[in-house]
Formats: sequence, structure tokens, C-alpha cells
Amino acid sequence: MSSTGIMGVGFHSSFLRRHPLDTAIDKVAAAGYDAIELNAEGLHVHVSPGLSGEERKRLKLRAADAGLAISAVAAHANMVEPDTERRRDNLAYVLGCIDLAADVGAPVAHLLSGNLSPGVPSDDAWAWLVQGVARCIERGQATGVRVGFEPVVNQFVCNVAGLWELMRTLEPLTLYVNFDPSHYQVHGDDPVAAVRTFGARTVHVHVKDAMGTPGNFQFPPLGQGDVDFQGVIAALNETKYQGFLSVEHEADAFGYVETEEAVLRDSLRFVRRLLGSHS
Repeated sequence: MSSTGIMGVGFHSSFLRRHPLDTAIDKVAAAGYDAIELNAEGLHVHVSPGLSGEERKRLKLRAADAGLAISAVAAHANMVEPDTERRRDNLAYVLGCIDLAADVGAPVAHLLSGNLSPGVPSDDAWAWLVQGVARCIERGQATGVRVGFEPVVNQFVCNVAGLWELMRTLEPLTLYVNFDPSHYQVHGDDPVAAVRTFGARTVHVHVKDAMGTPGNFQFPPLGQGDVDFQGVIAALNETKYQGFLSVEHEADAFGYVETEEAVLRDSLRFVRRLLGSHS
């Protein structure tokens, strides 16, 4: 481990979407990780607000029995959906994920903007986003969960400037950051400088590599892209980051074929070597 406040290495459950969550927990624990990040996005969700109170208690104990912390809940839904009813449902889903994070002991729930639909005025989308994120922050304050935001390639908020503007607009509410260097890399931002820009607002970190431009990009296996991870870790140490580094493997979506065992093993080795060089 690093000599600073990094708490350990986690793994995002989205890559293990083919398996029930119990199996994913076992695989992540067996590979030697310290934490698991729970996927609540997409068709193959591992958790959702529909989990009963008993299921939430069981999940919290199940992860603890496996020796894993739950680092975060990925509470992703389109916050700038133009249809009023669907946008209201999406907000309710994210709010429910924040409650879920509190119940399973995850200190962070993170969200994103979603894609801007053609023909939707940016000012309207911005107003919807600010209102929705404010509701999420307030729910997080009530439940003890820090709400982080993740800019995503080609979404309405996709880069450092967009997130910084959102954070300033929401003041005096505090919006935290789920830091994913891959999206900044693709949009031409310097991920190392971005760490320093957000400073103590960063509460959860994805470890994901990237290459290319918004019109033609990939998220390859760790070490095969352009992200300066050495610089990112050094900057996290400088800013006294205290939280987990969560591997988010999406290389399979770009044609990289590896077994689950190889991804789990090699990703952990990559991050541990990275931390070892900064100990």
C-alpha cells in the first residue's frame, strides 16, 4: 500500500455482470482485492433501490464476511432526460441508490449527467441537472453518504471545465468527485492536473486507462493506454486523498479478450506495482 491515505484497491462489479453479486463478491475477494464497487447502472445491475431491507443487511454482511469493504455505489441514470416523467423516475432511482449506499455501508454514491438529446436547449438541461444533483447532495447529507460526480466521454458534462462549473453553481452545497482519469484523457484534459484541481473534493477514484479522442476512443487494459498513472498517484498523494482505487475494466467492450481471472489478477498487480513505487 501507499504510505499515504489510500485505503486499498477495489474492483467495479460491472465487469462481472454475467454473475450474481454473491459470485462477484467471491471472485473479487479471492483475487485479493480490498473492496468492491457495486454496479447499479445498465441492464445487468448488481444492486438497485428495489433491494429489500433484509437483502441490504445480508449484502453488507456478505461483503464483510468476504473481507471486502463496499467502496461506492455507481448510481448512474440520465439526469438530463427531456421527458419529464422519465427524468423524475431517473432522479428517484439515483436517490434510492444513495439510500442503498447508506444501508450497505458504502461511503460514496456517484452519478453522471447522461447524454443531451438532440434539440434540447443546453440551458434547460443545465437547470434540470443542477436541480437534480442538488436533491442528491441533500439526500446524501441526510444519510451520511458523500455524493460524487463523474464526467463521462461525450455526455452533457464530460470534462474538467463542465464539472468545475457544476460544483461552483451548486455552492454552498458540496458536490464531491468520483475521479475517473479515462474520460479526462479522452477529452484532452490532463488527469494529473485535474487531481490537483479537485483536491480534497475527490472521494473515490476509478483506475481505467484510455486512448483516442471523443470521436474515436478506447478504454484498453491498464498500462496499454495513455493515462499517466504514476503522475495521478503522485498527485493523489500530494492532495492527501483518502479512499479506494477502484479498477473499472471496460476493455472487453473494445474488443480486448481476456479471461475474468486474468483481468482480476493483472489489474491488481498493475495497481499494486503503481502504489509500491510511491510507498
